[in-house]
Amino acid sequence: MAQEILTPTQLQTNLDFRDFNGDPLPVVLSELSDGNHETGIKNFVSPAEITFKMSNPRSFDTFDTAIFQYQVEELGGGTKGTITTTLNGLQISGGSFQGSAGNGDIKEVDISNLSMHQIINGEFGFIIDVADSKISEVKIILTIIGGLVKLTQGQVELKGGKISI
Repeated sequence: MAQEILTPTQLQTNLDFRDFNGDPLPVVLSELSDGNHETGIKNFVSPAEITFKMSNPRSFDTFDTAIFQYQVEELGGGTKGTITTTLNGLQISGGSFQGSAGNGDIKEVDISNLSMHQIINGEFGFIIDVADSKISEVKIILTIIGGLVKLTQGQVELKGGKISI
């Protein structure tokens, strides 16, 4: 099994989101995937909407599974609210989370039904209906189960088995 992680790279639209400190978001959204759950995006009014492009895969031409994953640090100060995951402004099937959440709850949306073209060219995002919600650590996890993986750059670490050329 091989995996590749895609991360948010470029802000496309932003209606009422800021960073956790209340500062405007930069065009490059590194805080959404920096491995630090204490940085990310927060909406100060509701509803709020944001869209962004994801990084392009470097090694994969195809995939077996694709999971859109994000971490909810706080949802509306603990009140019941809804986070809707979107692609090109439309809700992704199964991409709506409703309830109170926080403390780093990880949410996953299966997007395996999308094509690589849709993932590469799509604008992913969130619509949140309650203010003071925080999201961090956004990524798409592409997985190939078995088969061949074309490596165009990087390194390979073999922990068992063999490589045949």
